[in-house]
Amino acid sequence: MLRDRESNELLLAFNEGASAWNTWRLEHPNAYGNGVKERLSNLLRAMDLRGRDLKGLNLRDLELRGFDFSRADLRGADFDESNLEGANFEGANLVGTNFTGPVVVGEYATGAYLLRANFRNADLTGVDFTGTSFFEGNLSGANLTRVDFGGHNLKGIDISGANLEGARLRLVDFRGRDLTQVDLAKGDLREADLACLDLRGLDLSGKDLSSANLSGAMLTGTNLTRAVLNAANLSNTDLTATNLSGAIMTKTNLTGAVLHGCDLTDLCLREANLNDANLGAADLSRIDLSGTALAKTSFRGALLSGANLTGQDLSGRDLSGVDLSEADLRNVNFSGANLNAVNFTRANVVGANFKGACLSKANLSGQDLSGRDFRCQDFRGADLTGADLRVANLIDSNLDGATLTDIRLWETQRADWSIQSVICERAFWDKDAAKATRYDAGEFERLHSAQPKIELLYRGGITMFELSTLPALLHHLASLHPGCGLRLSSITESPGGTKVLISIEEANRTTFEHVSETAKSVHAAQMALRSESRRAERLEIEKQLLLNEVVPRILAAVGHRVQIAGAATGVVIASGTASVDIHQTVNEVDALPVLLEKVVSRQGELLISQDQGEKLAEAIQELRGEIQEARPRSSLIFKSLTVVRDLLVGALGNAAGTAMAGNNWAPLLDQLSSLIKVFSR
Repeated sequence: MLRDRESNELLLAFNEGASAWNTWRLEHPNAYGNGVKERLSNLLRAMDLRGRDLKGLNLRDLELRGFDFSRADLRGADFDESNLEGANFEGANLVGTNFTGPVVVGEYATGAYLLRANFRNADLTGVDFTGTSFFEGNLSGANLTRVDFGGHNLKGIDISGANLEGARLRLVDFRGRDLTQVDLAKGDLREADLACLDLRGLDLSGKDLSSANLSGAMLTGTNLTRAVLNAANLSNTDLTATNLSGAIMTKTNLTGAVLHGCDLTDLCLREANLNDANLGAADLSRIDLSGTALAKTSFRGALLSGANLTGQDLSGRDLSGVDLSEADLRNVNFSGANLNAVNFTRANVVGANFKGACLSKANLSGQDLSGRDFRCQDFRGADLTGADLRVANLIDSNLDGATLTDIRLWETQRADWSIQSVICERAFWDKDAAKATRYDAGEFERLHSAQPKIELLYRGGITMFELSTLPALLHHLASLHPGCGLRLSSITESPGGTKVLISIEEANRTTFEHVSETAKSVHAAQMALRSESRRAERLEIEKQLLLNEVVPRILAAVGHRVQIAGAATGVVIASGTASVDIHQTVNEVDALPVLLEKVVSRQGELLISQDQGEKLAEAIQELRGEIQEARPRSSLIFKSLTVVRDLLVGALGNAAGTAMAGNNWAPLLDQLSSLIKVFSR
């Protein structure tokens, strides 16, 4: 037993400070007989230890259950093997404090300062560290059952071998921690910060990770079956080959995540964010992706059989090799997408947009594609067996090598389609698809293929001069190659300029090559005349074509009355039942102000550069100034009018198919050309 004299000595030593206290304990190593621990504990309990300076105190191997150390300075104190069950360390300074051994630490340590505290192998069951400053400590081998870390950053803290069963890890930052031999699966990981950690191969099946931060973590091969990841952050996370079957990921952030080869069977992704995610080769069978953010998501080679993608925008996406059989694809936007070898068997494609998509080798057998616009569509090698294409637009589409048996083609538009090497044993051309037309091998192609075409590209757009000389080009080809059945197929805008297609209805390969060579030679000559130095040659050719006389001649031939008001030159006098009334302006200068005002008011219709706009404004200003003179100079008016005309023609050539489509500018250009001729004299 602790004698009264020893008790007094101990009290005196305690009051003198840690040095005296520790010396007394060192000199009385045997003062631990039966009941000594309890007597010593009672002695200390009688003191008020709250807020006391206890730094460096030797408190080893003592019964300190329920002691109140709140706000005490315990820096460097030693609690090795002491029983601290129920002790209160609220607001205490525990810098460098030692809690090693089978210590049972109190449940209340909120607000304590735990710099470099040593809890190795300590029993911290149920301790609440909320608000505690915990840095560079040692929790290795500790029992952390039901511990609440209160969102601590565990930087510099060793938790290897610790028991985290039921531990509250909300907002705890584990980055940079050695998690070997740590079973995170036993802890409460809701809202935990596991960003950038290596969690490969862990079994987190069934765990609730709601609102956890897993951004940048490595989860390759991790078992997350049936895990709850609602509102969790998995952005830029590597989930390659991870098992996520049955997991719940409502509103989960998977931006930029890699889910290549994942098992996503029965996964719930309601309102999840999969922007920029890689789902290549992943199993997404029967998953509901409607309402999920999928911007720039990669699905290449993924299995989406039976998935719900209703209303999704997949335009421009690479979906090659994706299995979309039985998927709900209503109103999906596939425009411009790569759908090469995609399986659409029994998928619902009502309202889906395939404009500009590549459907080569796609399986569209049995699909209802009636009434769709498939102009210029790529169907090469596609399976269209039994597909319904009634009233569809197949102009310029490419179906080379496709399977068309039992296809429905009533009232389809097929001009210039390509059907080389197609397989078609039967086709239905009637409205109700009741009567099949049978074909021998190669017969469908022979009977229904389009004529070969010559393609001429006018880079930067076709000019008025080139447009005007196209009929002469056709006439020249027809005169050199009679019987070929030449016709102008189309003039369309295309990348780089304007594309002109000329069809040849009757020609073998040799004849086609000869006609094509001639056409391209004339086209090259047209392009060469674009040079500014060859403007005079262009004007001379225009005169030879008598462009200003064509319409009056046509109208005169059918007996129409033509009235020409304003400046007019080279007028053809009517004959037969036609008549022409000419109201020639006495002074052509009078027509210029109105004409210039029209050009200025409609300048906004032109696709014109800033430099061209400045040149046009300068020429118009020169004209306005000159016509105010008492004796306007014809040479200057001719020069400025020519600049205005050439700038307009160039702009309209670049805008082919827009402003020029309805010939809205033709009357103004005719007036300009007429006045140029007048002032060229």
